[in-house]
Formats: sequence, C-alpha cells, structure tokens
Amino acid sequence: MKEKIVEKKCIFHVPTNIFVNGDSGSTVRPKKMKAAFENIGYEVDYIWGYGCEREKSIKKIRENIEKGIKYDFLYAENSTLPTLLTEKNHIPKYLKLDFEFFKFCKKHSIPIALFYRDIYWNAPDDAARKATKSIAKLFYVWDLIQYKRFVDIFYLPSLKMLKWIPIHGIGRKQICLYPGGESRNDLKSRSEDYMKADSRSIRIFYVGGISGLYDLSGLMEIACTYDFVYLTVCCRKSDWEKHSNLYQKYLNKRIKIVHETGEGLKTFYEEADICSLYFPPFKYREITMPVKVFEYLSYGVPIIATRGSLAETFITENDVGWGMEFNKEKTADFLLELSSNKEIIKNKRRNIDSVMKRNTWESRAEQVVKEIKEI
Repeated sequence: MKEKIVEKKCIFHVPTNIFVNGDSGSTVRPKKMKAAFENIGYEVDYIWGYGCEREKSIKKIRENIEKGIKYDFLYAENSTLPTLLTEKNHIPKYLKLDFEFFKFCKKHSIPIALFYRDIYWNAPDDAARKATKSIAKLFYVWDLIQYKRFVDIFYLPSLKMLKWIPIHGIGRKQICLYPGGESRNDLKSRSEDYMKADSRSIRIFYVGGISGLYDLSGLMEIACTYDFVYLTVCCRKSDWEKHSNLYQKYLNKRIKIVHETGEGLKTFYEEADICSLYFPPFKYREITMPVKVFEYLSYGVPIIATRGSLAETFITENDVGWGMEFNKEKTADFLLELSSNKEIIKNKRRNIDSVMKRNTWESRAEQVVKEIKEI
C-alpha cells in the first residue's frame, strides 16, 4: 500500500492588485516569492487583487480551513499604500476584510509572517516622505497596529528600519529578509563574451526610476564629461516623457535611453561592464535593499553603489562591486582605472555566481519556512 503524500500548503497575501506586467520592486517581489514557495514544494493559495477579488479568495480559503485543510503558514507582503487605500479610487471600502482574515488564521493556529517593504512615509529624508499626505499616514499607522496584533514574524529589508517605525514590538521576531535573484547557468560563457580586451571604454547600465530618490544627474554628468564612459538608462517611457527635462543638458551620443522590460533587458546586461546604483546620498538608502541589486547580479554584472547605502554594504561585503563616494572626479578616476584594467571587473564577476547561489528567491522562501518552524 502506497504511503499517502502529504502536500505542503501555504497562504500568500498581498492587499493590492499585482499587475501581470508590472516591473517595479513592489510588484516583482511578491510574484517572485510566490513562485519561490511553489518551487520549494508548496501549494500556494494566494490572496491578492482589489477588494472584491481578495474577498472571493478569502472566502474560499476560510472554507478550506473549516473543512480541515491544513496550511503551514500565512506569508504576507504589505502594499506601498495602506491596506485600506488600495482600491482604484483609494476609498476604504473593505474595512475589515484583510485583518479579520488574519484574526481568523490566528484563531486556527496558522502562523503569520509579514514582509514590510518600506517606511518612506515616515522616512528620515524629505525627498522620501514628501509625497505622503498626512491623512495617509494615519492609515499606515493603523496597518502597523494590526500587524502588532496578529503577526508572528515581522520581516524587513533591514533591521535599521525599525527605528523609523512608530509602533514598536511588532511580531515575536523581527528579521531581515532581502530580495532574491536567479542563479543563471550561462554566466561563465557570457562573462568572456562581453569583455573586450582592446576596449578602453566603460559601459554602465542602469534600470529603474529617474527622479526623486533616483536622481541620475550625477551619473549622467560623468557620462557626459568623460569620453570613455558609455551609459544606457532603462526607464519607463512615461517617466522619461515626464522627467527628461532634468537630463537634456547631459545627453550625447554615448548616453542611450531605452524602455525595455523582462527578456528585452538581456542584451543590455550582456553589453554592460558594470551596473549602477549610484545616486545622491540619502539616509533612507541606509535601510532599504533594492530588488535591482539581485537582478543586476543575476545577470553576472558587478555594481557600483553610493557609499553608505545598504546596497553598498551587501555589495562590498560579498565582493561583487564597489562603494563609491558621490563625487564626480573621484568616481571618474575609478572608472578610468577600470577601463585600463578589465581584470578588476572580471575578478568581481567570478564571485557573483557563488553569491547568487546563496541569494535566490528560493533561498528566501526556505528562510521563511525555517524561521516559521522555529517560532
């Protein structure tokens, strides 16, 4: 008689719509984590979408639990908006939906782990929090109060973020949970293909926002001033149309602006010597870890990052890039050194493969499972 296979099941909750083609970190991360739980053997019943969609999913899962179906845990990620304001019109229509479900899970002894993605609304820098209206802050605090009631493990991009969270003591444990990436099998072959020994140029690639915290003027100025620097910036077309006036004075034939996503980025990564997280310094960068760090490394490309940022700490500790003082001349001197000695870049690339094997999305999912079992 065959032994009955017991399936591992979990619940995945995000209180907002996850756009199928979304490419922001707040959209990419939950989709990658859901896939990671599935890849390590879990059947994932998920709750996301607008309120009416979440209501249907919650109803079905509650019925499952009442029928005796077992879930090992509930893993949740918050939205960049307060939970009650995630409808299209931002009217708080579903007042009890999500946290009543958390309460229901607690009643049925299902542990809850929640990843809290950022605290920009209460950040130390004006540039980070200026767009947050005071009324929205009340809803953010309300979320935190509910998390304190129900959450067992409170995950954060960095434990340094705790000092900016106005509600203390959330979760029995507060733990850092970085984003993840992919461990690609083709890194070694491409490592040699893109490296041109006779080229004295440095090709920099950047993907992401281009305004506010993501001010690229320093990087653009370097690419404009020094003729051995080539820069490709990939951003949303709508962002470029809105903010291109900030950068017109820097544009030249060595600066390329593109609007690609997904596999459309592969060619640009293959052409790149380094990727950039080089921005003006903000204290907020000390407590946040961009998803882009691990996307860049997934493609085998070392990174330059502003010194003092959490990204720079990870990059330098793992020897997969360099921390740069935000200074035009010093950064240009360093890039010139790289251009004359590409072996420096190749040495960093050799480290990336082993680092990424320890930092996949699946490794993050396994971390969550392990830590939930330990509470």
